[in-house]
Amino acid sequence: MRAQSAGMSFNYIKNWKHFSYQAAFSNSEQQLKRCGSWMYGAYFSTFNLTSDSGLVTGKYKHYLTGYSNIDYSSTFNAGLSIGYIYTLTFRHHWYATASFNPGLSYLHYQSHAYGPKDTTAGSKDSTYNVNVAANLGFRIQSRIAIGWNSPRWYFAAAFAGDTFYQDETISKSSVAYTVGSARFYVGYRFKVPRLDKAWKKHVPGKRATLETKSSG
Repeated sequence: MRAQSAGMSFNYIKNWKHFSYQAAFSNSEQQLKRCGSWMYGAYFSTFNLTSDSGLVTGKYKHYLTGYSNIDYSSTFNAGLSIGYIYTLTFRHHWYATASFNPGLSYLHYQSHAYGPKDTTAGSKDSTYNVNVAANLGFRIQSRIAIGWNSPRWYFAAAFAGDTFYQDETISKSSVAYTVGSARFYVGYRFKVPRLDKAWKKHVPGKRATLETKSSG
């Protein structure tokens, strides 16, 4: 069995003057006080699955319809999302961030399956082709990060996951798949005067660049 997935998403942070997405997931800034923001986005993704036989084999395939025993599936999603993200800050540069971002999408799905037809009809094994030109899909995007971010040293653990749900009206079945990643990293920032000057910028509100010190 082989599975391939690819996608891209874009999120707009409404409260961008006070909330720093970079502080949570790239550590290029520091979030000085706890803060949250609504986020609006758009995304698309593809998922392809191929197998040299049906995913359900042996005696178990007789409990399912032929539509369920797929050996090829191709899915395309494109949609809009709205969610919320929040960062808690603690003393000594600790932080924790979580986001929940559901979305609705246009869904194109096609698949090939084989297996027993309805046994009451007395038919033999056959193949099934499903092609859903347009349908609604549902996605849940989640992001979690926890770490320690000082002006020089930083370390963090971050998790990202996208879960897609789709209902097939023709096959009367549901398909769900999840793609995600986990990262654990440690870093140190070296002083490079020319680059520090080029990257330096003023960020108002409850966040600051790494060159800015908090008074309390």
